[in-house]
Amino acid sequence: MAPSPTLEPSVLLLDDGELTSIHTILKRLGADIERLQGRRIGASVPRPRDLLVTSIHRTLEMPSLEPSAAEGEGPIWVCVHDQDFLVLRERLRQLGVHYLVHNALDRESLRLFLLQLLHAGPERRMRFRLSLGVEVNVIVDGNPKPARLVELSEHACRVLSTSEIDTAAIAQIVLSETIADESVELSGPVIRTTLCESRSGAPVHSTVVSLTNLEPEARAVLQKILTGQQMGTRVSPLAGDFGESETDTERRRHARYIYKGRVELLELCDTRTDDGVGFGHDLSLTGIRVAGFPELEPGVELTLALYGGSREEPVVLRATVVRKAGPEEVAFRFGRLSDSQRKGVEKLTVGLPSLASLKNNQPVVITKIIDE
Repeated sequence: MAPSPTLEPSVLLLDDGELTSIHTILKRLGADIERLQGRRIGASVPRPRDLLVTSIHRTLEMPSLEPSAAEGEGPIWVCVHDQDFLVLRERLRQLGVHYLVHNALDRESLRLFLLQLLHAGPERRMRFRLSLGVEVNVIVDGNPKPARLVELSEHACRVLSTSEIDTAAIAQIVLSETIADESVELSGPVIRTTLCESRSGAPVHSTVVSLTNLEPEARAVLQKILTGQQMGTRVSPLAGDFGESETDTERRRHARYIYKGRVELLELCDTRTDDGVGFGHDLSLTGIRVAGFPELEPGVELTLALYGGSREEPVVLRATVVRKAGPEEVAFRFGRLSDSQRKGVEKLTVGLPSLASLKNNQPVVITKIIDE
């Protein structure tokens, strides 16, 4: 009899007592967890639906996973360790481990990392933000400010600091030798700064900086970190399509349609449109290209309302600017869609002409609807 997917845990932990802090965080996140330790780990173990977390010892002596009734790619595999050397990384890559996490990663960064894995969609590894939790200096107008680098991606990074960073500023995030082979600066405009509270309740400023126009040397360092080639990082990706553009990957995985509907920004933004209204060019389940918001910079996250018929309610969802698509256009990537949002986007595409991409990413119409 085939196993039932409802009986398979969302998360499986395999360890000998080393993963108690991770177990505690996952329980507080409300995850469906099964934890096996020591002699309870047999020759085969249940295949989790979403996430497999193993200590380094249990990784190197990994039992087989039982057959699963669930469809999909299988779980993301995270190995937790207290050592780091190149031969070990290559061995873990060969075993199929996706992420290598050092047990010195601070608790809040670890919580964000696990939360992101649990709530990721099919493109989870290609759209991932590394939760690094390392101390950096942020230089604004020549003045260094101590901060913690909490998230890093191909397009942006987020830092936490006790002092506010001006949203009109250009910030230089100085990475020390603890995260790079040599001191390097990641420079870019500040997208937004939000006053929030730390886990202890103390006030802290969360600042997002765009990294879309880095110098070649800085871009090379960033790519080395994001592809797991940099030794000593607290979180290191070991498998996945990390060298590939997110938008290019999404373009191949999901059909795009010619969509000329109205798109509204539901937040006040510095755009050249008086009413925050733009018009779509093409639409898929992962994103949309819009004309009318030329001032929006990559990395900006906001709420969009996508309209179909004049009497229909719009589809409201969160989206992030991923690139400039032209002089007056920007490309958005949608956040995780709920079932109702996904159905809403699918409804918007019913009957629309579909698009294919040439090698230079220019669209060509391959079907056409003729009004009679």
